[in-house]
Amino acid sequence: MDRLKGLQRLTLNLIVALVWFEILCFVIIFLGNIFKWSFLSETFSIGFFSAFGVGLGALIALAILHVALTMNIISSSLSGIARSRGIAEEEPEGRQKRSLRLGVGMAVGAIALVVLFFWVGEIQVNKYKIKVAMNSVESISRSPVAGKTAELIRKNAPVKELLDARDAMTNMLEERHGVSLIVPVKKVNETLYYELTPWWWSQKDEEMQKPLSEANLRLFAPYQDEKKKFDKMLADGVPYYSLERSSLRVFYPVAEDGRVAFIILLDTGRQASDAYLLKRSQSH
Repeated sequence: MDRLKGLQRLTLNLIVALVWFEILCFVIIFLGNIFKWSFLSETFSIGFFSAFGVGLGALIALAILHVALTMNIISSSLSGIARSRGIAEEEPEGRQKRSLRLGVGMAVGAIALVVLFFWVGEIQVNKYKIKVAMNSVESISRSPVAGKTAELIRKNAPVKELLDARDAMTNMLEERHGVSLIVPVKKVNETLYYELTPWWWSQKDEEMQKPLSEANLRLFAPYQDEKKKFDKMLADGVPYYSLERSSLRVFYPVAEDGRVAFIILLDTGRQASDAYLLKRSQSH
């Protein structure tokens, strides 16, 4: 009984602490949105909202546990009254402790088993996603479209033709995720890498007709934790992937005459809607 009461008090203290934490989160989110606080960046906001949601879930779980403990204490108290009046037999104290340990052990074991099951499942799903993505991009890299793209880059073709080639590569995927072309461009005696993203588009025809070396493209910069792998890929021409920030990024170099002609980047976190692509194609 004393252990149940101690666990009930601990649960109640946790509930009170979580309630204050949820109030704090709500106040910060509310005031931050009103006054447009700069520290509420996208990454910080995602983490903050996640903590708020996890706190609510924990609060509900603790409330249910507190109710269950309260009902158990009431039941034990009624049983004690019944035993004191000779209505029921007294249960040995050792059996009560064993039952409590068994119940807690089974609950903890069940939680650990479920967490392990989902953890292993997540690993297997990620392995499957990586395998499918790598096979898809490898198929694209060996297609005639990839060879045509390398030729366009070598000839410094208009950027519109490269956009068409990129769209053709996207159509070769079963699920149309964001495919970008990372192309090397020689500028000031240095090779820079520019990214032709799924959303790059200009309504000005003269901009679309500019050669690759003169187009206003985005300078590609790998994530900090991808930089070493990216440099290694440029050196040995071996593709790689990174599973970061809830998205899979596959880098697959396409070689021509022993050098990297361009790189296919498949980023599952990027999307370009069919309506957008249709609007872009109809405008030219």
